[in-house]
Amino acid sequence: MNTKTSSILCVVLWMAVLAGSWPAATQADDAPELTREPSHFQPGDDIVTRQPTALRAGTETLASIAPGTHLVVGKVNPPWLAVTLQQDGKAVAGWISISAVSPMVTNSIGIKLAPIPAGEFLMGSGEAAEDVAQAFKGQEGPSPSNFEDEHPQHRVRITRPFHMGVHEITVGQFRLFAEETRYRTDAEKGTEFEGAFGFDSETGELGQSKEYSWRNVGFEQSDEHPVVNVSWTDAVAFCNWLSLKEGKLYRLPTEAEWEYACRAGTATRYYHGDGPEGLAAVANVADASAKAKFSDWDWPIAAQDGYAFAAPVGKFKPNAFGLYDMHGNVYEWCADWYGEDYYSQSPEDDPQGPAAGFDRVYRGGSWASSTVSCRSACRRMDEPAGRSFVIGLRVVLGSVE
Repeated sequence: MNTKTSSILCVVLWMAVLAGSWPAATQADDAPELTREPSHFQPGDDIVTRQPTALRAGTETLASIAPGTHLVVGKVNPPWLAVTLQQDGKAVAGWISISAVSPMVTNSIGIKLAPIPAGEFLMGSGEAAEDVAQAFKGQEGPSPSNFEDEHPQHRVRITRPFHMGVHEITVGQFRLFAEETRYRTDAEKGTEFEGAFGFDSETGELGQSKEYSWRNVGFEQSDEHPVVNVSWTDAVAFCNWLSLKEGKLYRLPTEAEWEYACRAGTATRYYHGDGPEGLAAVANVADASAKAKFSDWDWPIAAQDGYAFAAPVGKFKPNAFGLYDMHGNVYEWCADWYGEDYYSQSPEDDPQGPAAGFDRVYRGGSWASSTVSCRSACRRMDEPAGRSFVIGLRVVLGSVE
């Protein structure tokens, strides 16, 4: 993937102040003998930094490394890992501490999952609903009532770490499930309504048809594109199949886990900041590319991300947890029932949504969305059998009590 390929680093983990000395980058094969710490890392392992750290040689800092940086282990010499960092077109060899990184997980069907640490954050919007409506008044004139369910902003603790998919589930990954189980989605069965939604290239219009499903949306969908036109029920069925296949619990994220992972330590509208135009670097949203295709849309940003429809996963910059496309591309189903006033009664620790309801939550915005809908705090919902060309899924690996 373009962004990923340019940002993936071959790295060495460093630990602050350990015996007062560091192996030099040129000493990778004969680092000084210290009391050895056990290590489960192996050369070639994919890892991700979970905190700000540095690439070092001896006592010299060669480069600062941000949280969420994807790395590959070159050599294991506890308490260090050796790597080569590609910086400004040059290879820089050094060391980083094992304590600064966590292993990535890649399962048998190629899903990469990043470690998400336990922590706490403020969930919901820090802006009044009226202020949000005013700030985005040029985008279809949103009403303040559209954003009242983002309040009150409240503190949430995620008490257990988990792993989350680095990317949205792709067409290729969903096809493995459908072919192995002969699964028919709600769109294919005609649950609640016939078919799903897609793009008619002859008329140039988006709409519903019995011809549309995850297999056919009317625009390009390679195996690397996010699967869409899957309902919440379909998404859960995929997770159940994956759990049986892998012998581990795969599931949809709770709404709280999703927002915590999306924010990745930020408190701004988006994980890159507050400016909607800046989304073009981190997200596939309605933009000049979409405006060229759909001239009557009045909500696209002026910037151009190069995609009028969904993009293959991982084409934009990740957040600090190493997650791609948390804003835009396609919405992602969450496990929770939707509760308009749930935030006023949400528990502080590991909220899992109302006990019952009519609609399920989905988050994140899409390639067709206005930027107000792509904010970290924005909530959307649909019935469990609902499906659309803008809704897909992302999975979590880990237990929920």
